[in-house]
Amino acid sequence: MTEDIDINHSTAAAPEAIAAEPGRARRSSWLIGAGVLIAAAIAGGVIMSQSGTPKLSVVPRSQVAALKVTLPPQAAQKFAADAQACTIPLAEVQIWHDPGAPDAVVTLQSGSYVSPPFALTATPEIIAVPFPAAYAVGSGQLVVHGNATAMNISLSPTKVLTNVTGAASVNVVWNTTNPCP
Repeated sequence: MTEDIDINHSTAAAPEAIAAEPGRARRSSWLIGAGVLIAAAIAGGVIMSQSGTPKLSVVPRSQVAALKVTLPPQAAQKFAADAQACTIPLAEVQIWHDPGAPDAVVTLQSGSYVSPPFALTATPEIIAVPFPAAYAVGSGQLVVHGNATAMNISLSPTKVLTNVTGAASVNVVWNTTNPCP
């Protein structure tokens, strides 16, 4: 079955018809302008919310073996093998406290994963953790458990947790492109 289409006929109003109805031209322009502004506001809101959220980085394959010691012994081999094979990447963070703050012990929760305890000192320590959600999701939450003062977590930008009493959450994002190009 074929259908004949008249390509010379248009349902859109001709410019002279719009000119004959000045209110119609103003309404059309206003609607188009409003649509553009709404689209820009939505896009700007997404960009603004993502730009202010700290970003996690992937552990480079060259560093996986060195950071394996920061993972729980019973799971370290599997996490490291998956990261080396680029099937499930690991994230890296540095943790420390400001000079003069008391040392503390903290754990990091990333999704359902909970790290071993880490001694928080004034010297930054790089640790590996799984991403808090499936890598393709691109966002999640890290939770610091413990009691710490002036704690820093090196993300981009660095997040300072003034006082951690029990638990403190940090929303994070990450780039979902291939971690092993």
